[in-house]
Amino acid sequence: MKKAYIICTLILAICMMSCDDEKSNKTIVITDFSQSQTLTLTPNNSKSYSAFIIKIQGETNDSIGIFKNQFVKLNGKIDTTFSIDYYGGNDAVFFFHPYRSTRGKLLIKMKIQ
Repeated sequence: MKKAYIICTLILAICMMSCDDEKSNKTIVITDFSQSQTLTLTPNNSKSYSAFIIKIQGETNDSIGIFKNQFVKLNGKIDTTFSIDYYGGNDAVFFFHPYRSTRGKLLIKMKIQ
C-alpha cells in the first residue's frame, strides 16, 4: 500500500511539473494582414526562465516584419524559430507588422521557459 502511494505521488508530481502555465504559452494564427499585432506572455513569478522562444510557420505574399530586440523581415514560405534570452520579471512582448504583405496565413507559437 505504501509503495502504491509513493508511485501515485511521483506520477502526480511529474504531471504537475510538465504542465505549462497557460500565460507563458500562446499559439495564434494570423490571417488578417491589415494591422499590426502585439503579442504578450506573462511570466509566473514563482518560476525561473531562461528563454523566450518564437516559432513562425506559414506563407505570405510579401514581406512581414517582426520585432523582438530588433526588426526582422521575412517573406514567402516561412518556417523559422527564434530563441532569445529571457529571465522573467517583465512580460515577454513580440510585435508582428504586416509590412508589405496583404495576405497569407501564419502560425505563431510563443513560449517562455
